[in-house]
Amino acid sequence: IFNIIRLDENHWAVYMVDVSGHGVPAAMVSVSISQFLAKQNNVIAAPSEILNMLDQEYPLERFDKFFTISYLLIDVKNGEVSYSSAGHPPPILLRRNGALELLEEGGTIIGMDQIIPFEEGKRQLYSGDKLFLFTDGILEYENRHGQFYGEDRFHQELKKWSGEPVSKIIHGLMQAFMAFGEEIHPQDDISILGLEFLGKF
Repeated sequence: IFNIIRLDENHWAVYMVDVSGHGVPAAMVSVSISQFLAKQNNVIAAPSEILNMLDQEYPLERFDKFFTISYLLIDVKNGEVSYSSAGHPPPILLRRNGALELLEEGGTIIGMDQIIPFEEGKRQLYSGDKLFLFTDGILEYENRHGQFYGEDRFHQELKKWSGEPVSKIIHGLMQAFMAFGEEIHPQDDISILGLEFLGKF
């Protein structure tokens, strides 16, 4: 699951969650997480604090499921983004000049009872910068020869399309992705969410 939530006039929360497993049990946990995060609407909380709350609310023994998450808090007034991830592939900041930065701060998966603290990072956004959140299904996509799509191919493809609108970038990514796999149906769920910062309000 993923969502973009307006918290107040200047702050937006963006998150992507990937629950272990498939089918109804995983879907039920996804719905529960979505409802829990919806309750945080209008609450300006640090991403690491949100992850700590989730880790307390969803211990592994509760649903016999764990999940990964990337959570970003964006201040559109000054272009500041704070973020933290729990076992999720690092979000990617694609600068307007084509430079690529991984937002790697965070900790382990949700459900491990806070065995490692969740670190938090910050970045400054400028007009034309783009953010991408995605699930590991794209990195672990395997072709007929047993090769994984992997980070290097994904990053190179992102740089290739860096000057294009977000919608065109994602379309190009998916075309390259499926061409690599010769149209094999993905073995795992795949989600990609892209945002462009248009400048300070």
